[in-house]
Amino acid sequence: MSLYKYSIASIILVILLISTNRIYLYDEALLNGYSDIVSYYNVASNDFIKTDLTGAFHMERWPVHKLIGLLSKYLEIDLLIIYRIFIGLLIVNTILIINLFKCDDVNKIAAFAFVFLNPYTFRSYYAVPLIISDGAFMIAVLLATCGVVNKSNLLIFAGSITAILFRQTGILLIPIFAVLFYFKYISKLSLFLGSITILIGFIFIKLSTFQLYGQLSSSYYVFATGIISWVFHEPTLSEAIPFFGRYIFFLFTLSGLMVCVNQFTNRKLLFTFSCLFFIMHIQPLAEGPLLTGNNILRLSSLSIPLLIPIIINSKLDKKNSALLVLTCIMVSFNHKTSILYHFDNSKLLFLMFVISSFLIVLYYRYSSTIRNTILN
Repeated sequence: MSLYKYSIASIILVILLISTNRIYLYDEALLNGYSDIVSYYNVASNDFIKTDLTGAFHMERWPVHKLIGLLSKYLEIDLLIIYRIFIGLLIVNTILIINLFKCDDVNKIAAFAFVFLNPYTFRSYYAVPLIISDGAFMIAVLLATCGVVNKSNLLIFAGSITAILFRQTGILLIPIFAVLFYFKYISKLSLFLGSITILIGFIFIKLSTFQLYGQLSSSYYVFATGIISWVFHEPTLSEAIPFFGRYIFFLFTLSGLMVCVNQFTNRKLLFTFSCLFFIMHIQPLAEGPLLTGNNILRLSSLSIPLLIPIIINSKLDKKNSALLVLTCIMVSFNHKTSILYHFDNSKLLFLMFVISSFLIVLYYRYSSTIRNTILN
């Protein structure tokens, strides 16, 4: 396959998502649990003034929101339109970054579908563009991952600095780089460059936020120990079951990855990047049911780029790639952010799509195992 075919396939998937996506109005987004947008809207639309509607830790994500606010002001274009244009730029960058990976185009198409069509990534970003910090952070992680795979310190640096500027979660890239160094995926220079970049970026964000807004976020300890606090303060099943149930459900949306693992031979790479994927979940899991709540789905999805090396290093053919893309399309129909919201039983339909995709991949793996056993 040629680059032309990869580009066409990616554009088709983009058109598919946009044409089947829901677009929330501001008030609708609030009613559906996107409470963070109040802070982001205030950061973008106001001067550097702390208001009661702006969370302290949200203020530390000011760079991208303030840039969008300034563009809206000077170009005299509605703020939400600028936000949506930036989401479009994130989509373009996703296509371009995945194209940088050195692999066959069938792998690139599968990788793009895996990142782009997850029900908690670009479905959410396009529906609620004010949460652009999440999308930009995920693309930054994708860029850093590409740098690791391609042995490019420039990409590692670019991914590291942008990640920490978009979300404080970027601090978790330091232990991730340490693991990559331990397993000899990056050099000492890459470890130092990535880690020092993140530390400098973190300090810059803290100091600049204090300088501009006159306040520092003091909630890091509270968020980092949220689940411990919950455990020692009469936790209930009514809190635990929805929280951990949603987390497990999110993992089911990634079932298409089993298509790659079935043919995968480099167990070291599989183990390493799977561990990195779960390291990134420390943040939403550590906050626990009371602080993270329903956001466990969206926040867990930010680590999806760390699984991309598994896909690009798999020996996929057109049939396997098509199966992975198909399962990604199936699970993408989120009951809140896709056209499924028009249906009365949208949640049930979404659940059926996710479970069906898992069963399809499971059957494929089983039949492949039986076939390989007979041939051998």
